[in-house]
Amino acid sequence: MRASVEDLQALVIDARAHTFDLVSDLSEEQFRVPLLPTINPFLWEIGHVAYFQEYWVLQHAAGRPPIRPGGDGLYDSAKVAHEARWNLPLPSRAETLHYMLEVRDRLMNYMYRSSFDPSRDAYFVLLSVFHEDMHDEAFFITRQTLGYPFPAALQRRDAPSVPVPETSDVSIPGGEYTIGSTADEGFIFDNEK
Repeated sequence: MRASVEDLQALVIDARAHTFDLVSDLSEEQFRVPLLPTINPFLWEIGHVAYFQEYWVLQHAAGRPPIRPGGDGLYDSAKVAHEARWNLPLPSRAETLHYMLEVRDRLMNYMYRSSFDPSRDAYFVLLSVFHEDMHDEAFFITRQTLGYPFPAALQRRDAPSVPVPETSDVSIPGGEYTIGSTADEGFIFDNEK
């Protein structure tokens, strides 16, 4: 996997900034969502994104101790049932946003150190970035499900508006398509190999 430290850092910064853009305009009331099978609480989900990055990069790859002991019991999606996420003793919104910044900053510092080896550690950095990107999609889904407006930070005033029928199908011409990844592609999730 060929990625420079600078490229990896740019991806980390961009992903975290995008996540903040997707939740920063929400009121406290909007941040508390009803229990639905298709969404997660915003507070849990942003904490989970930071925890995942901390776990795989800072703890697993870098060998660092957890920033917050007990994170597994709060944010590990394999251990915390979906329905339980609404009733966890989560840190406050401000504390969770601070945790997200702290994880990002520690990751950036780790990538500056000589112990960071892109050939060994890039996979875990990319895993955490693409995982965050997937949750960013989930934030859009949650906002749309609950009828929230498009994120204020992402609205472009100069973007042309193109009407799209809500109930039409997308036409895809016939032919052969490759689905999935090939071995020579850069990053591949472990469950897609």
